[in-house]
Amino acid sequence: MKNHTFLLSIIASMLLTGCQLSSSSVISSSSNSNNSGISSSSTIEIDKTQKYQVGDATSSITIQEIEKYYYDVDEYFDGNDFLTQLRMLNENKLKNRVGYNSMWSYYGKTDYYSTPFNGTSGKFIAYYNGGASSKTDMNREHVWPASRTVLGRGEDPLEDDIHMVRPTLSSDNSSRGNALFAEQGAWDPGSLGQKQYRGDVARIVFYCVITNEQYGLLDVAVTSSANHMMGKLSDLLKWNLEYPVSQSEMNRNDGIFLETPQNNRNPFIDHPSYACKIWGNTNESTRSICGIN
Repeated sequence: MKNHTFLLSIIASMLLTGCQLSSSSVISSSSNSNNSGISSSSTIEIDKTQKYQVGDATSSITIQEIEKYYYDVDEYFDGNDFLTQLRMLNENKLKNRVGYNSMWSYYGKTDYYSTPFNGTSGKFIAYYNGGASSKTDMNREHVWPASRTVLGRGEDPLEDDIHMVRPTLSSDNSSRGNALFAEQGAWDPGSLGQKQYRGDVARIVFYCVITNEQYGLLDVAVTSSANHMMGKLSDLLKWNLEYPVSQSEMNRNDGIFLETPQNNRNPFIDHPSYACKIWGNTNESTRSICGIN
């Protein structure tokens, strides 16, 4: 990440006024505070020494390569200004979406269960359930419902995005329907006994918002299906903090980046703190969750 313009302007100003830079005045990209009062020191939450293996593929990626992906992101900004940066980043990095009809061809790289993955005879990780299931018992879950997309079912590009569409047990997909996510008044992804999926869902929903400027989040459990909004924002922010990024999420993010035509990443998996940078100052509830005074 870089704050080049911002830092250069500060340094130039201090030199012109005869000020000297002391060690205490140097701004570190790993510990600077931003406008929301949230420290960015936790923006990299994954092990910097580990080289992550991707599915049954031979590709792997280092933390340095992941950080390079975000080089042009300026963490000085917050709120909608920072959201705009992530939207621009995704637009620049996203090459081609996998395509809804091609999902199963790539799930062996992103949602495998058994290793090595053996085509259609392999087992997939069932989203929400976490167990191993065969394709015959599964279908494709729209974490962001097709009915809430801008162009609708069969037309919207988000339906072709493998970050959002997950292999799921058919029964669990039917149970959820197109409901919003919340602990009460909507559908709780932890209701099937695997509460860690609360955090996973939150980070996928956050990602979906950066794919289209018409998408947004509301702090309600029920809303019209025609307004391209999802929620419940405060629960999603809380889940993002309570249920940290798992190794499975990291591997999947890397698999999409390295082994699919999309070649993009979900920033909220690499940097979970970005969620509070964008939505933490929405209302009193979100400020409390994100620790914003």
